Amino acid sequence: MPLLERREQLRAVAGYLDEAAAGLGRLVFVSGEAGIGKTSFVTTAAAAATGRARVGIGACDGSATPAPLAPLRDVLPALPAGVWSEDASRQDVFVRVVDALRVAPPDEPYLLVVEDAHWADEATLDLLRHLARRIHGCRALILVTYRPEDTHAGSALRILLGDTASAGGTRRIDLPALSPAAVATLVAERAREMSGSVALDPVQLHDVTGGNAFFVTEVLAGDPSGVPPTVRDAVLARVARLPEPARRALEIVALAGSRVESDLLEELLADGLPAIDEPLSRGLLVPTGHDITFRHELGRLAVAGEVPAGRRIHIHRRLLTALEARGADPARLAHHADAAGLGRSVLVHAPEAGARASRLGAHREAAEQYRRALHHAEALGEKEVPPERHADLLWALGYELYLTDHIDGAIEAVEAARRIWDRAEATVRVGDAWRCLSRLSWFAGHNHDAESQARTAIDVLEGTATYELALAYSNRAQLRMLANDLAGTREWAGRSLELAASLPEDQHTMVRVHALNNLGAMEIAAGDFAAGTRLLDEQPAPGSRPRPARARRTGLLQLGVLRGAPTSAR
Repeated sequence: MPLLERREQLRAVAGYLDEAAAGLGRLVFVSGEAGIGKTSFVTTAAAAATGRARVGIGACDGSATPAPLAPLRDVLPALPAGVWSEDASRQDVFVRVVDALRVAPPDEPYLLVVEDAHWADEATLDLLRHLARRIHGCRALILVTYRPEDTHAGSALRILLGDTASAGGTRRIDLPALSPAAVATLVAERAREMSGSVALDPVQLHDVTGGNAFFVTEVLAGDPSGVPPTVRDAVLARVARLPEPARRALEIVALAGSRVESDLLEELLADGLPAIDEPLSRGLLVPTGHDITFRHELGRLAVAGEVPAGRRIHIHRRLLTALEARGADPARLAHHADAAGLGRSVLVHAPEAGARASRLGAHREAAEQYRRALHHAEALGEKEVPPERHADLLWALGYELYLTDHIDGAIEAVEAARRIWDRAEATVRVGDAWRCLSRLSWFAGHNHDAESQARTAIDVLEGTATYELALAYSNRAQLRMLANDLAGTREWAGRSLELAASLPEDQHTMVRVHALNNLGAMEIAAGDFAAGTRLLDEQPAPGSRPRPARARRTGLLQLGVLRGAPTSAR
């Protein structure tokens, strides 16, 4: 993967190396969270300096007991012989290192890298302090990488950063997260490598990774549907270093969702809000107003995925109880009820969440809520969930699937609802289901089925004088219009309009709009443009509700279908 959005920082490093060649050495602290790309950055900088500098790369050891001066041992091959003899004291070694850096030739300064200083042993930190105070007289550039989230207050590295902040030769480079544009570039690059498309939304990928380069590249390299093992291992290794109260707090935050209110946390945490202080100081969690979130969504998912089943259910039940008392959003309540295995609570919250999502135009989310409710309805059985309620949930799901172009799924849901109503002898609901199935079959390309189901709908509803029968007539008119049948369109639209006249105002308007659209589109297709446009433009009677503004556009879309133009099923 290419190194993105680091041009200015690399240019700064090149400038510092020029200054070092002139005898104005620099010690540069390079900060960035875990996975942000510090190693890639310093490796690129070192590669660019090949041929004009003596390069040495060392790293601090993250083990519980790091080896003293391990980074210096790593860079010894780049330094003159004798810098560190076996019998030399620590102070002698420090002095010899500085002497070597001072006498480097102008055309070959040193570029030394010390990675992961947050894991540095005490001797290494003392060496860096010694160098920081003397580097301005050396021909050397020293890059020191560290994670700011691991330099908590009082840590040795934090003290070093403060002690050396005013030194003349020290500088800072902060590596920010990748922007959405950079993530989109990486997604496109991955698609080119695979000679095809990558089923990832760059904006969503940026959201869940926070622009962390390691997380982004690991997701692109693996299964985008889950947390890559390398990411999970990296996150859980950091979590494992926390005290147990902090780990338990992280579990609650992870299972609460993308963000959790601080007062809710205070209620649920046995040790109160101080339990999240260390995760906050280490950058695992971040405050967002009065809420607490994980810095990276992938980190949250990694932690949530490791919570044992029993404790996970217990936490979700506690969250549900607390959120119900607060009158939280039904979608949030449905999620926790589902995760807690509380089917009755799911059937309270999920249908409400689905209806609310539908009203807001979030039809995919509405469909998921109805699926969730149906799953628990089936598990509870007819004793807990009457068949009529089950059918209503299926009907609602079918409508949302229709609106999101999942026509086959919509047909399956509506047909299941129809069978339940048929057993209950709910004539009007059965007839309306046949009418709906006719429309769905047409969108699925099953014209013969659509015609047959349209006739069945009318047969079932005939004699009811209902809104549903008026819609069934208009549906038949629409099928005749789509079949370029002028006489049939006029006949069934006329029947629909005649019945609509006896219906309540809101039902009358809905039926009339649909019927006139069908009839107007057919008249235009038959050559009478003036008559057709009058029907499409017809205004409502005085005092009635205005006709929907998109009625004429709908009629012209129907005309487009008749003439073979593409259109949407929505």
